[in-house]
Amino acid sequence: EVQQNIHQLAVKHAHLQTQRDLWHPAQALLWPWQTQRLRQTQVKTSAPAPNSENLSQWRLHCAELLRSPSPFSNTLQLTQRISLALQACGMQRICLIMLDKQAQHAQVSLLQGIKADALPQSFTLTANPIIEHLLKQPTHLVLSNANTARIKPHLPIELTRIFHNTEWIIASVSNSHRVVMLIAADQSATELHPVAIQGFKKTLECIERALLLFSAPKH
Repeated sequence: EVQQNIHQLAVKHAHLQTQRDLWHPAQALLWPWQTQRLRQTQVKTSAPAPNSENLSQWRLHCAELLRSPSPFSNTLQLTQRISLALQACGMQRICLIMLDKQAQHAQVSLLQGIKADALPQSFTLTANPIIEHLLKQPTHLVLSNANTARIKPHLPIELTRIFHNTEWIIASVSNSHRVVMLIAADQSATELHPVAIQGFKKTLECIERALLLFSAPKH
């Protein structure tokens, strides 16, 4: 009886409203019981474009990656410079992953904007068409609403748990015709900025050259 009275009062209150363009909860009384009354809509947020200062820093970092002979004495220095270049082109969360010679085991080399305990230090890559595509030759995939349902199930769950509600990029990088590194990154927004995507792709070219220079015999 109490519930019935509440519903009747809600209908009376709705009749008294003068603003007909507003939704009133009493309208839900007309819907089937199993109807979802509230719908959560994801507000799309576009990431900002890198500003001129960011792009200036990006050019400097890429210039360091392209220096010959390589100015880096160890892998840590190299990966840190790679991270700085990716940040300068707009990326906020970055994961650099090194691969073994068989490209079966992944070793997390550097994290930026991601907690260290968010994913294991190493994990195994499961063979599937998407992974094989990434490992066959250097390439990149932009994960968005249009393709995430198709591609996400084939990517390592260790990464998809982190990049689960944003557009993000995963790329493979080679050294001497062998893929040795995977890079996953996003801008912490539901949509990547086109300038950031373009900068990311240009940075991949610099990274490949930097790896080649780094592995060259030192004289």
